[in-house]
Amino acid sequence: MKRFLKILAAFLVLLVIAAGIGISRINTDSNKQAIASAVLSTTGYELVIGGDLSVSFFPSLGLSLSDVRLRNPAYPQELLSTSSVVLSVELASLFANEIQVNEISAQDFHANYFINANGTSIWEVPSDGNPTTSSTATSAGTGEPEITTLSVERLRIANASIDIQDQSQGTQYRLDNLSLDSTDTNIEGRPFSIDL
Repeated sequence: MKRFLKILAAFLVLLVIAAGIGISRINTDSNKQAIASAVLSTTGYELVIGGDLSVSFFPSLGLSLSDVRLRNPAYPQELLSTSSVVLSVELASLFANEIQVNEISAQDFHANYFINANGTSIWEVPSDGNPTTSSTATSAGTGEPEITTLSVERLRIANASIDIQDQSQGTQYRLDNLSLDSTDTNIEGRPFSIDL
């Protein structure tokens, strides 16, 4: 869940950057690079936006990206890829140390979970002090306010697949044609619905 919060925080940073960029020149390579830089500095992961991006401001702050790929700079395999992703957030909630997400949706989503023979996952970001390969410090002890609540009104992932390979155990699995639909998702221990 901590990794999910990091990725979600990176997307929230994207939304704030996108709002500041302005509507007239939103779909430019320099803006895509600014978003990728924000994700790298926040999570330690490289984001590549191969397609278009767009921002909406009403009724909530939204970001839409196409042909998105995420990878750990220390490994050649992609972590995630999706043909399109949409994130919609209540802007006012960010000022109250909350994250209230209206919707996260992704199409043609693929994830790789690979563990090498030494037991190291490609999702692990080295913490060697190098800003290009290490994630930022957690909010504890940094003086930054911690996010107290996270709720996602609607989470939809369509046509998903996951490759799971553990060389240390000699196992390999692949799950295809997955769809996930969840409402009122939260990390506060309240029940929520999920269809998989």
